This record gives sequence, structure tokens and C-alpha cells, in this order.
Amino acid sequence: FLWLHYMDVHHPYDPPAAYQRRFRDDVVADREAVRLRRRMLEAPDDVSEADLATIRDLYDAELAYVDSEVGRLLEGVREAWDGDPVVAVTADHGEELGDHGGFSHSATFYDEVLHVPLVVADGERETSDDLVGLLDLAPTLVDAAGLAVPEGFEGSSLLDARDRTDVVAEWADTDDGADARRFAVRTTDWKYVRLADGTERLFDLEADPAERENVVEAHPAVAETFRDRLAAHRELLADSSGDGRRVEMDEAVARRLRRLGYQE
Repeated sequence: FLWLHYMDVHHPYDPPAAYQRRFRDDVVADREAVRLRRRMLEAPDDVSEADLATIRDLYDAELAYVDSEVGRLLEGVREAWDGDPVVAVTADHGEELGDHGGFSHSATFYDEVLHVPLVVADGERETSDDLVGLLDLAPTLVDAAGLAVPEGFEGSSLLDARDRTDVVAEWADTDDGADARRFAVRTTDWKYVRLADGTERLFDLEADPAERENVVEAHPAVAETFRDRLAAHRELLADSSGDGRRVEMDEAVARRLRRLGYQE
């Protein structure tokens, strides 16, 4: 089992010059890429149309660069090993590039942040429009390895028939002892969002795929259904909150996480 986390498609967008030239005539210097990052995060209203075009060019170039590097990795695997690997490619979040007035990947729960790529390649070519979540990835890999999926897994193998009707997204900000939790429940046709202060949003994704109009007051019955679903999810969280075992982390691992920008 090999797990790799590519950090290139993450701000600041600073792809190699050769990949920038695929999308633009001039090359953006490292210092300017960092300045763009600061502007889009700290003063998004000051991002001009020219800035936005540059940001999107750099983001596309980062994607092209990572795509090339993943290809290089897979070529090396196939040269070194006669087996038939199962390859999964996904992301922990997408990026908002001004779609709703902001940037990066804060927990807005808009689709540009939630709807990430998920490719599981085992030699077959098939696409699916089924609703899936990242919780389904681990049981899929276990299933592909011919092993029994543990009962404690919440997700389901994508190699089996699927009956998932929704995906739950959540965010918990526990800084300074606070417990500010935000949730979203997405189906194929609707998305319900509940913020930490109780604010609710409901989007009719069929009529409004860009998620511009909050219709929670216009569809009280639909909103109530989502409230019930979220209540059941929160009850599950409460019931399982004591199941996790404390893991001791040695200083070498903690130092590597700090270098990545994460706290222990």
C-alpha cells in the first residue's frame, strides 16, 4: 500500500514555468504568486479581473503539473512491478476561485469546495454519476484487495451496488475551547447547510446548480426532512465520540506535521 499526498494544487499557486506557459504568455514569479495568495485570502474584494485570470491560470498549471507527476509515478510502478495495481486519485477539498466572492477552501460547503475528483482505476473503464463520498474510498480499496470490509466502516465499497442517498459534510472549529460546528447534507437534487449560529441554507440544485438562491423558507417540508437527517447524524457522532483511542505521536512525526502547516 502506497499513499502519497501531493501539495502542489494548494495556494500559493506556484507551478513550474514550463507548465505556466501552457496557459499564459508570461511567467509569474514566486514572489508575485505569494502576493496574490495574500490578496485573495486577506482582501478578496481587492482581487481584480486581471488578478483572477492570473490565479486561474496558475491553478490550471498546478493541475497540469500534478497530473504529469502522477503519470510519472504510475510509469515507475508499472516498470518495477508486474502486478496489476489499483489506483485511486482524489482530493480532500476543492478550491473556490471567486465563485461566491471568496477564495481558498474555507468551510462554505459550496460544490466548488465539496465536489472533488474521485478516480478508482482497476483496469476497467467506467464512469458513474452515483452519489458517493470520501468515506466510501477506504472500503473500496479494502474490497479491491480481496479483504473483508470492517463492520465499523461508515462508507460502502464502490465495487458493489450502491444505495447512498446523501453525503454529509461537517466542519468543527475548536480553537480557544469553542465548539463551532457547521454541517451540510447533499443529495442529488438538494443541499442543506446549517451554520454554527443556526443559520440555514437550502439550495435546489436542479433549478439552481450554482447555489445562488437560499430557498429554505420556500420549501419548509424539504428543510424539515434535512433537519431530521442532520439530527440523526449528530446523534451518531455523540454515540461514537468515545470510541477513538488516544494515539501517541512522537516528536519526529509532530515536526513533519508542523512543517506541512498543521498543528498537532
